[in-house]
Amino acid sequence: MSANKLMSPAELKQLSDQGLENYKKSVLEGQTLKNIINSIEDAALNGYTGYKEKLSSDDDIRELTFIRDYLKEQGYYCEIETTDKTGLLGMKFKERIFVVGWSEQK
Repeated sequence: MSANKLMSPAELKQLSDQGLENYKKSVLEGQTLKNIINSIEDAALNGYTGYKEKLSSDDDIRELTFIRDYLKEQGYYCEIETTDKTGLLGMKFKERIFVVGWSEQK
């Protein structure tokens, strides 16, 4: 018999829930959110009512999803928009843009 013991589904669910909460907390205290807040403040100081940033393949969509949800809870318009594009050689690709707005019209 193996000395390894598999956790029960209930134990794994509890572990997953705790891990998710820890990850969410680290995202909301992390550098990415701080950078986004600074960019939002800079945009506002320059008279804009929104902020957009094109995402690269290196950006962590899971992290940005938690940030999006947080900003929405704070009353901002926030989405990760995806558009279909065609490159110079005719290759199709998707472009993702992180969009934040604070205008009354949104």
